[in-house]
Amino acid sequence: MNPQYRLYKVKHPASLLNRYIHLDICLINGLRCRYVNVDATRINEVLFGLEQVVSRYDISTIEIMSELRQICRGLHPILCRCIYASVRELLTPKPKMYEGLFITVSGIDKAGKETQCFNPNKLEGVVSIQSLLKAYGYRVYAISLPSYDSLLGSLVGAYLGRSDIRHKITITGKIDDDLAWILWSLDRGQYAGKISNWLKDRNVAILTKRWTESNLAYQAAKGIDPSRILRFERNIPQPSLTLIIDIPVEEVLRRASKPDLYEQSRGYLEEVRRMYFKLVENGLIGAAVIVNGLGRPEDVNRRLRAIISHVVGRK
Repeated sequence: MNPQYRLYKVKHPASLLNRYIHLDICLINGLRCRYVNVDATRINEVLFGLEQVVSRYDISTIEIMSELRQICRGLHPILCRCIYASVRELLTPKPKMYEGLFITVSGIDKAGKETQCFNPNKLEGVVSIQSLLKAYGYRVYAISLPSYDSLLGSLVGAYLGRSDIRHKITITGKIDDDLAWILWSLDRGQYAGKISNWLKDRNVAILTKRWTESNLAYQAAKGIDPSRILRFERNIPQPSLTLIIDIPVEEVLRRASKPDLYEQSRGYLEEVRRMYFKLVENGLIGAAVIVNGLGRPEDVNRRLRAIISHVVGRK
């Protein structure tokens, strides 16, 4: 067997799917990618080609697959399969209305998204949104993005220079800032079909930490036109409600274990925060609430729970 591959039997028991999990959708045909070296010049060409294909409306499935094979030639075969799977979802129209509930929690770095969504450190007085939704009787599917357990999420992690990625990917060279946003869209795209199916059930709630709005805010702050992202992600299901936990950048620096790293990007974070407000004001992300993220975690939690309780009570 090629040393780059390992065989796995993949099972997702129903009991597991009701927990906080990273859905490793890119375990395709039982093969997992262990080590991948990606040339940035080649990835730039691939990302450019993908934007041209996915942004088109007048292309057949046969044409798409033919073009994808050309676009992705030379990439690791399992990475190609993951890209193919995500692109299929990005090009497949999804219903605009769903029976289930879809909530996204977003905000700039250190806003407390992880704590409020999942409370992994079991902070006293904090009822995680996941637990709250379960208490309301929902079957909860939770996704945290970027999904570093998946191959496409690991590609995002490699771009960000993170070490906590499941698939060991290295990138040689620099990915173009004008194209890098597509990495996040591909990561999100791989979940689109499953989310669309789950939301057909009114007893299901999807909870995501970050979604399209995060890509829009962070990339628009770099000068990327939001319309490019919205067009690329037009077939990805969008939340019923987006909760944006808002804190000033001064609070980010106070909370950070290495504030110097954030101080270097202070101006960028200020712009990201401004973009979140602009997205809400312009109605680009549907129903959204900006929540005051200052104060103790339990105080922020009470604000979030009040909003969710109001929304659930209306369904």
